Amino acid sequence: MRRESPVKRRNPSGEIVWVARYTGRDGKHHIAKPTWNCGKGTFKRKSEAQQAIEEAYGLADRPDTLGEYAATWTERHPRSERTNATNDHRIGRVLNVEIEGAALRDWPMRELRRRHTLALVDHMLRLEGRATTGAVGILRALSAMAEDAITDEVADLNPFKGIRIRAGDPRAKKKRRPIRVFSFEQMHALRQGGRPLRGDDPRLHRHRHEARRGFAAQTRGLRRRNAQGPPHRP
Repeated sequence: MRRESPVKRRNPSGEIVWVARYTGRDGKHHIAKPTWNCGKGTFKRKSEAQQAIEEAYGLADRPDTLGEYAATWTERHPRSERTNATNDHRIGRVLNVEIEGAALRDWPMRELRRRHTLALVDHMLRLEGRATTGAVGILRALSAMAEDAITDEVADLNPFKGIRIRAGDPRAKKKRRPIRVFSFEQMHALRQGGRPLRGDDPRLHRHRHEARRGFAAQTRGLRRRNAQGPPHRP
């Protein structure tokens, strides 16, 4: 069920208040009137009205802010061990980034919007000097967490989804690392714990000879199986 947000109302005096209106099990609208608000259903702050609605739905014990949800996210929605560690690391790098006067960790998940994500991207590229690939990785982790938060009814939308960061973004001071492609001989040397071999190294010719022998053996085996035809089945 989609959780509701407080309704904004202007009193005859001109004062702006928030009404903690929610839909009950009977399908009708009700006003949450908690005892800590003197039994009233109107609030001066939207966050207090939202808290009253959550209590009416019985969700007050669920994590509300991004930081609280992130603290147990990988435990409640586990991926592989390596993916969990990567997501925790990426999200942890931006929890203290200030967005519109508050740290990202303190923002309620329901109140985050795409403008907050754009402000986060600008901070990562312009102030932290991250490469575009690093910023994209962080957004992917945040987006995956937001999707699970929607499932847990902690958020209503994913503010990190659909935000594109161009590889040539002029705000990025740190350039992406070039992709290095190693030859078979260099990979073999790395596996043995040494440095990649140079073209004039005599060991390079031995590795090439071994590679050719292995390829020839595989080819002979493949030809033999093809000549024998498919296995006979009674």
